[in-house]
Amino acid sequence: MCEERADAFAQEALVPRSTLVHVAQRHGLNWSSLSAGQLATICAECHTEKKTVLRAALEAGLVAQETHDHYANMDIAAQLRAVSEHALTTEEYIRAKGKETAAWLGKRDSTVSSRKIRLPVTYINSVLEALGNSSISRGKAAEMLFVDGDVFRERFGNSE
Repeated sequence: MCEERADAFAQEALVPRSTLVHVAQRHGLNWSSLSAGQLATICAECHTEKKTVLRAALEAGLVAQETHDHYANMDIAAQLRAVSEHALTTEEYIRAKGKETAAWLGKRDSTVSSRKIRLPVTYINSVLEALGNSSISRGKAAEMLFVDGDVFRERFGNSE
């Protein structure tokens, strides 16, 4: 039940009918005859998964049930990776972005919370910048990154 509510919220927030119509019009797409690449483009532009896009299109009356079912069985993974870096595996993303990105592997996960949190790189950089400017202490930086002091030193050295 909770997952259904979350899906309904995501659908309404991420892919309202107006967004689906706008994306299709901008790319000259016809909802009744989408290729795998075109469906991938819609998913990438909406920044949401195929299942959510298709359910929204069905409920908005943009596709019939039979068309929805056909698209649901369509494999768009390769096409999605070609149009959105969000669909890349970690290895593919590092290859695309270079070695600097690889340096962040294993440095973004929390260690002190009961549930693992993966922090955004921009947030980590902001914390490290504040530490570098002596705006916060090393202990406060570790706390803000949800890691203990030893892990902080291991990951980021004695930066200050």
